[in-house]
Formats: sequence, C-alpha cells, structure tokens
Amino acid sequence: MQATTSETYLLGVIIENGIYKILKNFLSEEELSILGYKNYTGIKQRLLYFAKIREYILQQLPSIAKFTNLEYTTYKLKNFSSYFTKQALIAVFIACAERSPTFRLFPLDTIYEPQRKCWVQVSTEGKNYKEAWYNFLGRNFYGLKKEFYKPEFEQKIEDPFLKQTALNSLENDTCEQEQYYDFSFSEENLSRNSKK
Repeated sequence: MQATTSETYLLGVIIENGIYKILKNFLSEEELSILGYKNYTGIKQRLLYFAKIREYILQQLPSIAKFTNLEYTTYKLKNFSSYFTKQALIAVFIACAERSPTFRLFPLDTIYEPQRKCWVQVSTEGKNYKEAWYNFLGRNFYGLKKEFYKPEFEQKIEDPFLKQTALNSLENDTCEQEQYYDFSFSEENLSRNSKK
C-alpha cells in the first residue's frame, strides 16, 4: 500500500475526530448519526479498523489485479489512462500525481502541452477549470508561498532528484497555475484531450 494512502487515511481519521469533538457540543445524537457519527468510537478504534480495511483489500486482489493488468497493457501499447471521478477526486489525484516523482514519469500535462506526455489524466465535474479546482480542493485555488516552502525543500528533502523536482515545481507554482491545469468535463477540455 502506498504511503500516501495510509497518510490520507490517518489524516482523515484525525480530522473526522476533530469535527466530531466540535459538533457533539451542538448536535443531538440523532443529528450526529445522520452525519455518520453513529456509535462513534474515536481515533484509536478508527486506526485499528484500518487492519480490517487492509484485510478486505487483500481479499479483493484478484479483482484489483484485473485493473492493474489493464493499465499495464495500456501503457505497454503506448496508450494512456484517464480517470473520471467525483467523490474520491483527492485520492485519485494524489495517486496519479505521485507517480511522476516516485517513478520518474512525466508530470500531469498542462493545457499548453501540444502532445500528451503524461500516462494519466484526471477529470471531474465542472463547466470550467475554476469549478473543477473548487470540486478538487473544496475552496478556491491559491499558489504556494515560495518564501515558506523553499527553505523546507532545500533543507529537508534528501533525495537529489526529488529535491530538484520539488524546487522546480515551486518555481513554477504561481496563482496562474490554476489555469494551466483543466480537470473539468468542459467541451473545450475534452476536445483538447481527444486530440492528443
């Protein structure tokens, strides 16, 4: 299992617990139940539950392997994969974007890429890139603050390739980056990607 998957689960449990602690002061048991907090068990039990999730995933390996083989064959034949998602957008995006530095693959294509290079593409509902970003982040897009992240990247990333990749990304990351990536189902975006 990828580290990002485990981290996403852990952060989700912590955030979920924080929300519960706040809401229990204002909502009834019935209202909490409607929000998914019926018989809420807390962080320790939720983390222990991860073992059951892992066990379930292991039981599904034959089914998952079919998708893995399909994707492998797709790339071997010099084709691409496209992921269309709504509720799991962040998890899918992280898994796809993580492949670039981890496996030394092309990063996600910008709208200015004349020919598709990245093996994967992620799309979600939205009439335009702004709506797609909002669906992805749950808020409007804003770029990274170089003055905060640059020293962290320079001092704390040991792998030379990953460090340079992170610094290059940071150098290119501006508020305008929002319009460089269009994850929407817009006609313009679908037309652009079908030509690649």
